Amino acid sequence: MRFRYGVLAALVLWLSLPAWAQEPGVTAVQSELKKAPFLDAETTARLPAKTSLDILKRQGAWMEVKTADGKRGWVRMLNVRLGTGAGTKGDSLGGTLAGLGRAMNSQGTATTGIRGLSEEDLKNARPNPEEVKRMDKYDVNASEAQRFAAAGGLKSQTVDYLPAPKGESGGSSNSSSGFGNSRSSWGE
Repeated sequence: MRFRYGVLAALVLWLSLPAWAQEPGVTAVQSELKKAPFLDAETTARLPAKTSLDILKRQGAWMEVKTADGKRGWVRMLNVRLGTGAGTKGDSLGGTLAGLGRAMNSQGTATTGIRGLSEEDLKNARPNPEEVKRMDKYDVNASEAQRFAAAGGLKSQTVDYLPAPKGESGGSSNSSSGFGNSRSSWGE
C-alpha cells in the first residue's frame, strides 16, 4: 500500500517539475480563452475543440496556454487533453496516468487534483451579489435545521476544539476564529 502511495507521490512531483512547462495539449471541447485564471475574467477568444496548445503553466483548475497562432491566455484544466491528440487515448500523459490509476485501483475511483483558493485568488476575489441572493434562498433557522436533522435520525453532539499546536503561545489557536467555545452542533 505504501509503495502505491510512493509511486503516486513521485508521479505528482514529476508532473510539477518546470521541465513540463511547455507540454503539448488540445482542447477537448470548445473552450473560452480567458485573460486571467478566473471564471469571471475577460474572454479573449473562443477556441474550437481540438485546438492545438502549448501548456505553459498550471494554476489551480486552470492552465495558461499558447495557441499555434500566438494567442495566449487561460483555459480550464478539464477542457484540455494532454498530448497532441493524434494518437490513441493511452498515448497522452493523461491516458497513461489514467491507465496507471486503473491498474493501481480497480474500484473505479476518480479524482481531480484541485486545491482550494490561493492567496492570489483571494486578492482578486470580487463580490457577486446575485449569487448571494441565490444562496439566501437556502437559509433556514435553528428550529428548521433541528427538525431536518431529527427527521434524518441525526443526534446533537458536543465537539471539543483541538489543542493548540506545540510552539504556539497565547492559549487556544481557536480563540481568533470567531466561533467561541465548543458546544453542540445546532444548539441546546
